[in-house]
Amino acid sequence: MPRRSDRPLDRDLIAACALALFREGGLAAVTTRRVASALGVSPMALYVHVGNKEGLLDAVVERLMRAIKIDLDSEASWPAQAEQWAHALRAELSAHPGAMDLLRTRRWALVRCTEPLIRALLAAGFSEERAIRAARLVTWVTMGFLSVESGVDLLGSDDRQADRLERSLDRLEVLEGRAATSPASRGRGVDRADIDALFSLELRLIVRGLEAGLDLEPHD
Repeated sequence: MPRRSDRPLDRDLIAACALALFREGGLAAVTTRRVASALGVSPMALYVHVGNKEGLLDAVVERLMRAIKIDLDSEASWPAQAEQWAHALRAELSAHPGAMDLLRTRRWALVRCTEPLIRALLAAGFSEERAIRAARLVTWVTMGFLSVESGVDLLGSDDRQADRLERSLDRLEVLEGRAATSPASRGRGVDRADIDALFSLELRLIVRGLEAGLDLEPHD
């Protein structure tokens, strides 16, 4: 639980307190009353600096994204830096359950995080417009994957044992001359290694497309 502070109340202090609550209890923990209580002030005092609940969440997002530092290997090729950036962003946001809920309607908060990637693309010879388009594409791919990933049911140890049993039964059915159960019918989900591999593959395909010089300009 955030501690009361002797600092004068301002937007940054409120955001720091709200972010601490968010990290402890997720989005549901960030309420005007809880933040005010943690800071030892009245809820009305918060309105002067952040406005309503949406303004409070805006301040949390700003603070969260400002804390994300992505340092790229300047000696690496731009495709390698692009992949490094996307992996780092995914790792940072995955470490904060509920971050996707905050960012879903606050995509503007991602702009600051794209700066290292855009600098790498400009250094590689991209024009400013193409660098922005490429960074936007890599960002959207990463955020889209995170959005889907957040709703995936991961396989547990019991699930894996059940899956191995089903596969053994499938092989037995084949040996007996019967049609095996379709793998798609099991629908038991994937494990963490599967998800990481899928993200790496999707990212590699996107970056290779950019590297191959695909047209980034909109078509009429």
